[in-house]
Amino acid sequence: MIKVYLIAAISADGFIARNSHQKIDWTSKEDKKFFKDMTKKSGVMVMGGNTYRTFEEPLPGRRHIVYTKGSVADKAFEKTTLPPKELVRQLENEGYDEVAIIGGGTMYSMFLGAGVVTD
Repeated sequence: MIKVYLIAAISADGFIARNSHQKIDWTSKEDKKFFKDMTKKSGVMVMGGNTYRTFEEPLPGRRHIVYTKGSVADKAFEKTTLPPKELVRQLENEGYDEVAIIGGGTMYSMFLGAGVVTD
C-alpha cells in the first residue's frame, strides 16, 4: 500500500507562510534537510498553485505535481485536477511507494478529507 503524508513548516502561531508567494527561507537548516530527505525518498511531491509559485525552479530528483486550474510555466511541473484518490491510485500503479503532499492548506484539507493520508 502506498504511503501518503503531509509535510508542512508551521510557525509557532499556526501559520504555514506569511503570504501565498513567500519563498521558503524562514525555516531552519534542519527543516530544509528533513524536507529534502523526505521528498527525495518519496520521489513525488504534490502541491497547490500557491506552493508551486514559491518555487524558483524544480527540485532535482523529484516529480512535481501541481493542482491548479491555471497553467504551469515549467514543463518539469505536471498539472492535475484528478481527485486525490485517483491521483494516489495512479501514482501507486506507476510504482511509487510514497507521496509527499507539500502544501498548502487547501491541499492538506483535500487529501485529509479524501481519506488518503496514511502518515
